[in-house]
Amino acid sequence: MVKNILSIKHSPDSWQLKEKFDSDNQEKLAETKSRQN
Repeated sequence: MVKNILSIKHSPDSWQLKEKFDSDNQEKLAETKSRQN
């Protein structure tokens, strides 16, 4: 697991992957909040 994270950090498009992952998480959080309200 840790090795995967380290290798991702060294890959050139790791930042793009992280941004996509973060934005996906934000959308999921927004969906969950709107369902609760």
